[in-house]
Amino acid sequence: MPMRFANGSAFLRQHLIKVGFLGAWKDVVPAPDRVRVFERIEANLNAVADLEGGLRLTIPLAYVEAVEA
Repeated sequence: MPMRFANGSAFLRQHLIKVGFLGAWKDVVPAPDRVRVFERIEANLNAVADLEGGLRLTIPLAYVEAVEA
């Protein structure tokens, strides 16, 4: 089931995103550039949301169950 967001600002401030993903995403960007890069990402996501009527996120999931033979 996809998660829907009004815009990039809502997406980046959502609890699951902050707890589960944002830290790792920020670690990819050198510390001196983080604020500038994430402001740009937020602005770009907001622009897409304006064109598309919001944002939709689907997180793929795989469930594997095994029985020892």
